[in-house]
Amino acid sequence: MTSTSPTLREQSERLLHRLAESGARLTPTRAAVLRALTSRSDGFTVEELCGDVRPVGRATVFRTVRLLLQKGLVCKLAMGDATPRYALSRSGHHHHAVCVRCGAVDDFRGCDLDDLVQRVAAAAESEVLGHRLEVYVVCAQCRRNDASGSAPSTHHAKHQKFRAIE
Repeated sequence: MTSTSPTLREQSERLLHRLAESGARLTPTRAAVLRALTSRSDGFTVEELCGDVRPVGRATVFRTVRLLLQKGLVCKLAMGDATPRYALSRSGHHHHAVCVRCGAVDDFRGCDLDDLVQRVAAAAESEVLGHRLEVYVVCAQCRRNDASGSAPSTHHAKHQKFRAIE
């Protein structure tokens, strides 16, 4: 049985291509940061990413993440502890389910917020520019770890994605 999901190299190449299409220069350090991003299945902090791309400097990693955020290639997640976390951005409008224990991030669509957003805009006599939603969860793997008494994991080796909510 062959896998239809893209390899890490293919994901990295797609991101490099999207970055080039946006008009940004492709430098070796940006390529290294993008490769590190595609190896993560969960949300990450810039500090965690710095550890993945040594010897690239901390300031360079921060600037690269800021650029990727501006170009829409990563999403910034609103976390309860005020530590900014990021995740690779998928195309199209989506929201996130974020595990509060291990940091795993899953995208979902079809949140049925459009009617509510339009009512809020009408009541405020305002134009909606956008919205985002993060749902904080304890993922299935962390719940299984709780049930078995295992130590909480910090990363899932293979994290199962949420089904799209239609």
